[in-house]
Amino acid sequence: DIKEGTYTLRTSCLNYAPVTQKVSQSQKEMVIRLKSTTFNMDQVVVTGTGTHHKLKDSPVPVEVISQRDLQNANPSSFQDALVKLVPSISVQTTAMGTTLYVNGLPDKYLLVLINGKKVAGDISGSIDYDRINMDAVKRIEVLKGASSALYGSDAIAGVINIITDDPKSALNVSSNTRVSSHGRISESVNADANDGKLSAHLNYNYRTSDGWQLNPY
Repeated sequence: DIKEGTYTLRTSCLNYAPVTQKVSQSQKEMVIRLKSTTFNMDQVVVTGTGTHHKLKDSPVPVEVISQRDLQNANPSSFQDALVKLVPSISVQTTAMGTTLYVNGLPDKYLLVLINGKKVAGDISGSIDYDRINMDAVKRIEVLKGASSALYGSDAIAGVINIITDDPKSALNVSSNTRVSSHGRISESVNADANDGKLSAHLNYNYRTSDGWQLNPY
């Protein structure tokens, strides 16, 4: 039984702003109107443990580069994004290509994943990072430090997990052009398709520069 008087009723629902109002026992009917809204949820990471965890609850420190961070930095390449946004990561360019260094260790001790799967195609321990399309990246999770217990001997220096964006609309086509120093020009065309059950993402990248850099710094 409810005693006579005035009470406070709070109504809430996912994706709607909560409403608080006064009600009394004498009211026979009442109308509650909820307004739709959005909420910022805690960021979820998978790299540190192999399972989904809230970033603040992850037992292993994981650095997350968000899509907004990438847009603000406007990197010309995947390597450029890491150098700009992740401390202790550096890049060295040689005749054999580009080598990433994490805390002084070369990338042959670094495991690079795309959506949790190892990037294929490494030659003599080197990976062609230029084939990673930055326009399709949703976020980058960086785990610096030995992670061999979870990922094997390839992860002595750490793990970088690239999470790609999900196609959101039935059909979407976009293009981007970037111009940077040393005559570097990067062009990309991206196409997404999604029918609710199946989705696909296609991209085309073209990069050019004015030649070999004697001193990349």
